[in-house]
Amino acid sequence: MQTSKDKKSKWGSQERWLDNAPLIAICAALLLLALYLVPISYPLQKRSDAWGQFGDFMGGLLNPLISLLTLFVAVAVWRLQKKELQETNIAFIKQNTQQTFFNLLQQHRELVNGVELTADHQHWHQEGMLKAKYTGRSAFAIVVSTLSQEDRGNFTPDIVATSTKSEKFTCASTTSFESQLMFSCWYIGKTSNLLTSNTRPFPNALEMSFGHIFRSIFQILKFAAHAPGLTVAERRDLVNYLRAQMSEDEFVLYALSSLTQIGEKSRAVSIVFDFFENRMQTLKWASPMLDLLSQTDKNLEFAQQNGFSPLED
Repeated sequence: MQTSKDKKSKWGSQERWLDNAPLIAICAALLLLALYLVPISYPLQKRSDAWGQFGDFMGGLLNPLISLLTLFVAVAVWRLQKKELQETNIAFIKQNTQQTFFNLLQQHRELVNGVELTADHQHWHQEGMLKAKYTGRSAFAIVVSTLSQEDRGNFTPDIVATSTKSEKFTCASTTSFESQLMFSCWYIGKTSNLLTSNTRPFPNALEMSFGHIFRSIFQILKFAAHAPGLTVAERRDLVNYLRAQMSEDEFVLYALSSLTQIGEKSRAVSIVFDFFENRMQTLKWASPMLDLLSQTDKNLEFAQQNGFSPLED
């Protein structure tokens, strides 16, 4: 059974009115004819003067009616063309937005492939240090491997200063002290953090090697959040393209950078998109960071304070 809404959509559209314009004109003409003929006594052929009056009647009313109907059709056509132009413009904006996003995605992938990291490794079977060069995703993997429990024994960060109070880093309280300290060694540099009361500054090796990658990810997420002409579902689909191209190691290091003061906006936009959903599940030392990156009320409030409101159509 058709509802009133269905009938309105069927008969209320401009296209439907244009299709029915000839029928409307014929009905109007028949109505005028009926209004004139009904009052006239039958048979008409005995009253020849009635036909002359009828001609005057039709000429005086039907012609203006047709002109008015033509005007209505012209206005309807204009409105229809305006609507089509608006839809074309929206489609163009959406297409341009998507093309720009994929260009950013391609540039990001080129940045990842261009990463180079030189690391010192102490081998148990020989003395001295061995230089190793890692490129692309392998550079992310070696850093995460070093931060992970399995390969922690050979890591000796270069401590350059002591007794700096922590102020600019937050992490879930369930993260182990050892993991907190390891991250401090890799990332903090001259900034400070809230991990422990005795955290010391170290060379900012992670930022120097991967900072441009982190900024690229942030810009892509920011673009997806603020780009015009997209629905929430379309924005999420674009972000999922980025997620699909990132390795687990890239997610881990980006999460670490998002929890620093300079990465607050990265954390905010990541929360809005639930960027780390179902990620970092295998690393026990990394998974507690999800408490600060998931879509809880507190985290969404933090995101809004940093310029990224919850996604809405």
